[in-house]
Amino acid sequence: MAIRQIIVGTALAALGVLYLTPVLLPDAEAGQKSMLLDEHWLASDPDSKVTIEHDDWQAFLDTYLEVAPPYDPSLEVTYANERSNRRIFANYEIHDQREVVGKHQGRKENLSRFDYGAVRAEDRVRLNNYLTRMQAVELSKLNRDEQEAFWINLYNALVTKIVLDNYPIDSILDVDLSDDPLRRGPWTARLVTVEGRELSLDNIAHNILRPIWKDERLIYALSCGALGCPEPIPTVFAADTTDLLLEQAATRFVNHPRGASIREINKRRDSINGDGRLYVSSLYTWYREDFGGKRADINIISHLRDYADDHLLPMLERAGEIDDEGFDWGLNDIED
Repeated sequence: MAIRQIIVGTALAALGVLYLTPVLLPDAEAGQKSMLLDEHWLASDPDSKVTIEHDDWQAFLDTYLEVAPPYDPSLEVTYANERSNRRIFANYEIHDQREVVGKHQGRKENLSRFDYGAVRAEDRVRLNNYLTRMQAVELSKLNRDEQEAFWINLYNALVTKIVLDNYPIDSILDVDLSDDPLRRGPWTARLVTVEGRELSLDNIAHNILRPIWKDERLIYALSCGALGCPEPIPTVFAADTTDLLLEQAATRFVNHPRGASIREINKRRDSINGDGRLYVSSLYTWYREDFGGKRADINIISHLRDYADDHLLPMLERAGEIDDEGFDWGLNDIED
């Protein structure tokens, strides 16, 4: 398998310096294939009225998730590192490689984060009990919409438990449970059992959710514990709310600079005109299969336009191809 470097930023705010550390991960062009794990997961009861309670997961989110306001495109954020000076004008960045000025403020602004360090022992038990009950659900007796909400909530709650079980950590990649030497992290470890089948996070995401529901918006539903991932959604998924929550999550991610940004190289610092390069989150290149494979660039840009706010949409009109922005694997933990 081909390997590429994903850049992970570690900010030393006191010094105004951003150091970049390479982390080896599977080639983004290869991504994670969507492939049904077992035809067993196709079984459902379309007439079922059974609903699964997610109250304990909702209570955890209510208590420990600090929800940030949406990204404000009217704010100019200036940040710098040893190599370049960047000024962001709403999803638009101008790079001046000739000087280094400004104070690093990072891209962690306007990102919802968990207060992992504040989680009480009794709430850890409550989360563990919720996951235990989820594993006892007779999934094949649920209708398809209820199943989709089940899998999304199970994935997100399991990621949170993994972080808590290993906290404090700098990144979920530090929880290296993988049996694949090329993939750090907990993704391939079979940590839950549903209807007698042991499953990993990868199984849930790539072998169940993606191949069955075939919805490119699912990338916004699964929060992987990293700042580069879509933020944790403060409301649990339910059969009658999944579509709305996916729409809201897509809009929020696309319009944040880590989702999509237009850049100009060596332009005047007060100019935002001219042809720009479109940089997108690595999520889009990892899951380009969900956006049409060889036609993924065109389809991803079309997808971004569907969710772009007024400040971003005009910038996307001249975009013809995408560049990989990279990915921040830093933990989505509340900063001190």
